Amino acid sequence: MWLSSSLTCAVFGDTSLSALLPLVLLFSIPGLLTKADFLSLPWDVCFLLAGGSCLALAVRDSKLLEIASSGASQILHGAPLWVCIVGTVTFVTLCSTAVSHIAAANVLMPFIVALGDEVVPKGIRGGVTLIAMPAALALSAGSALPVSSAPNVNATAIKRQGDDNRPWLQPKDFIIPGAVTSVVA
Repeated sequence: MWLSSSLTCAVFGDTSLSALLPLVLLFSIPGLLTKADFLSLPWDVCFLLAGGSCLALAVRDSKLLEIASSGASQILHGAPLWVCIVGTVTFVTLCSTAVSHIAAANVLMPFIVALGDEVVPKGIRGGVTLIAMPAALALSAGSALPVSSAPNVNATAIKRQGDDNRPWLQPKDFIIPGAVTSVVA
């Protein structure tokens, strides 16, 4: 969908609305997907993902990023570059665990770039990239909750066959492995 966003955005508006097009098409074709398939989707987790995207838009539009960037740059001003990088990566990983990676990227990357522009000393080779690249990689490291990423959402949607019809994986099943992979990454 993102490849055709220049075309679909003109018709549907935001890319999130154009992303609904495959869903509508798949459920519209008779015999392909049923009402039972629709009802078995983990709507609670889907709404949490959508809420993260709404949060990203609200933070961006409210100018909260500019306020946070100036506050963080005052705190990190004069700190060694490695402290800025480690602090930024830790912060980004924690944020991308609590909300979806996409929402975290939408909110945090403009903040990280603005922060890097102020914190990285002028004349250092690499400049803002020294903070932005590790932060961008850390965005996908947070995975300790079902809402952290689309694959986690899909994993919680898989139900057991039989009478109980419970999910194979519960949110508690993500915490320890997700925390370990977040730290290792």
